[in-house]
Amino acid sequence: MNKFTKIKKVIDKRIGHFLYRLLKQYNPNVFKIISIRQREKEETGRFIYELVKPHTPNPCKLASDNVEERKELGRLIHESLNIYDKNLFCLNPVAACENNIIEDSVRLNEPYLVTNSKIGRGSYVASNSIISFTDIGNFCSIGPNLTCGYGIHPVNGISTSPCFFSTEMQNGMTFTAENKVIERKEIKIGNDVFIGMNVSILDGITIGDGAVIGAGAVVTKDVAPYSIVGGVPAKHLRYRFGEKQIEQLLKIQWWKWDDERLKNVEKNFFDIDKFILENSEAGGSL
Repeated sequence: MNKFTKIKKVIDKRIGHFLYRLLKQYNPNVFKIISIRQREKEETGRFIYELVKPHTPNPCKLASDNVEERKELGRLIHESLNIYDKNLFCLNPVAACENNIIEDSVRLNEPYLVTNSKIGRGSYVASNSIISFTDIGNFCSIGPNLTCGYGIHPVNGISTSPCFFSTEMQNGMTFTAENKVIERKEIKIGNDVFIGMNVSILDGITIGDGAVIGAGAVVTKDVAPYSIVGGVPAKHLRYRFGEKQIEQLLKIQWWKWDDERLKNVEKNFFDIDKFILENSEAGGSL
């Protein structure tokens, strides 16, 4: 293994963690390397210098005297940075991002960015999804391009620019010493929720168990359990089942069962009434 291979392994292992912390510190809403301000670019460069330093006696000499080695080192660093630029830190989210609780059975399809969130057993998230401050239940099916939790932006002030109401410096500057609004509120997505492609969910929304969110919807209000919603803004279209069926399913809470008992869901998949009769506490009168 030559020194460049060793350097690349170190870069690939550590640079995602560094860049995530760096972006979160200066601007939590910027994800791409190309968008980093000059200060962050310089700090990234200093980090790479310190990262390379232990692997060669004189990294400055390496960069100035040997053209081929300089090109190779530059290529490796560019390749590593490019991975995280295009894929938005597409690593195991527990390792790459902070403050997540994600069950082992969860499947996340790259690229994705998941921060400060919880995802329950048996759920999957399709590619190009950005999820933050969100509690997702068990057995949820989430389509591509979900934007879930991107901050609250007031429109009833003199300006819409965050530099007047936020200390987070989203645009690189601020005039306020205190936050004038609550910018983030937790989103709660229940169990067995299906979310189609290209959906946006605003902060503070609660989506009930068994709900369906149609493709392209913008969810601005809470969604009732087993409700099917769609549109911009999302509106209730119909319920998946009858009122008594929904009541019984919410009592049964099959998504909490162990693997052996979950076989009952497969066995009666299209026979809702039989499933309720066999599994409700009172014997299942409808």
